Amino acid sequence: MDETSAGATTHHVYEAKGARLRASQIGKTDYSLFESGGPTYAVNDADREVLVMNIKPPKAGAGDHITKTSATETVAGHACTVWKVELEDGEKGEVCIAQDLRVGGQRADMWFPRVTEQGLPLRGFLQDREGKRVRELVVTSIQARPIDSSRFELPKDYKRVDWDQLSKSLRR
Repeated sequence: MDETSAGATTHHVYEAKGARLRASQIGKTDYSLFESGGPTYAVNDADREVLVMNIKPPKAGAGDHITKTSATETVAGHACTVWKVELEDGEKGEVCIAQDLRVGGQRADMWFPRVTEQGLPLRGFLQDREGKRVRELVVTSIQARPIDSSRFELPKDYKRVDWDQLSKSLRR
């Protein structure tokens, strides 16, 4: 998946198995692990650390308007339905959801919290009040293949760092 934010594009690989999701950036050894209902883990190979974060997925704001359209597209070989998005903070955009694809953790995309319940986002963008695109994502390929369970295990010899405790100590 290609993701563009603040004018920079990064290339990501998402691997899913059951309720687990592994996200990594192409060319980097660090990765994140997500599991439905559990914490998020950011694995930093250089420092041999695992950052443990109890992040709750964002809820749609009371002023958000998300509308399913009749438009459909094909992205990465999968049909998806276009949804229009107007967020209470003034950002607008759209997301194309493949209803036949799901990721167990439902955290594959945190930009469109109410829409991701419908399936997997394959393409989307948000623009600010002036109409400038501030974020964009495009899934470039989807491959169904066996994935070894070890890809979703945390390194046992890495130091665990609790994000909540770390952030509290930094605020002092």
